[in-house]
Amino acid sequence: EYTCRRCGGELVSSNHLVSMSSDSPFFVNPHGNAFELVTSYNVKNAVSRGDPTEKDSWFPGYAWSFLQCYICDSFLGWKFTAVRDITPRVFYGFQRRALGVFRKAESTEETDS
Repeated sequence: EYTCRRCGGELVSSNHLVSMSSDSPFFVNPHGNAFELVTSYNVKNAVSRGDPTEKDSWFPGYAWSFLQCYICDSFLGWKFTAVRDITPRVFYGFQRRALGVFRKAESTEETDS
């Protein structure tokens, strides 16, 4: 499970991750800031902010809006929404540095020897 690095709120299961780029998970915005993205079809405990825009989108055919943690308001990345008939209709791009990892404890049984 991936969590918000700041508050620990659950965000996405590793089962829902998907690669949206065949080249690299690294993207640079017009200001020269580089981001490593982790992309997913599903998210929980996150909310998009602002009006979606196609300007400078890293994914042709998608508009983006900011994605924040619903619990602590930390900036997580972006929500991408299709503006034409393409799939997926929506996906989420998380900054890798905004994510923490929660590993479920594996059950262990003790046996008497």
